[in-house]
Amino acid sequence: MNELKSGAEDYDAVWPASSIWLSLGDEKHIIKHDKSISSSPVVFGIKKSLAEGLGFTSGKVSVKDILEAINSGKLRFCMTSATQSNSGASAYIGFLYALTGKTSALTADDLASPGLKENISSLFSGIDRSSGSSDWLKDMFLAGD
Repeated sequence: MNELKSGAEDYDAVWPASSIWLSLGDEKHIIKHDKSISSSPVVFGIKKSLAEGLGFTSGKVSVKDILEAINSGKLRFCMTSATQSNSGASAYIGFLYALTGKTSALTADDLASPGLKENISSLFSGIDRSSGSSDWLKDMFLAGD
């Protein structure tokens, strides 16, 4: 991202871990052609006993279901930092899309929506712990704490 911001003059191509780094870094619009070659799902891991208690095992679970569980005080979660981790950035963008219900590009008007701001703030109020490493959080989760 920083190389793109400075012009990336010594490079013929870039291959970032996530397209968000292209969006954030290419301020000079030097990238003329880009192509996504894979997608990475974001996984929300939850203990089986809690999932059963929340009714999350009997069908599809949406971000709005997760938000409702947070707002009712029944769910807290850990998340990697959106500014330090590709998985955190992917989760953040995924939450924004889920809460707007859009499949096309988010606009400045979408992001300025009071409803979206309220929902994303409520969702993130459920964050109990954050980290720059998803592996660290995964290991902590699997250890049972």
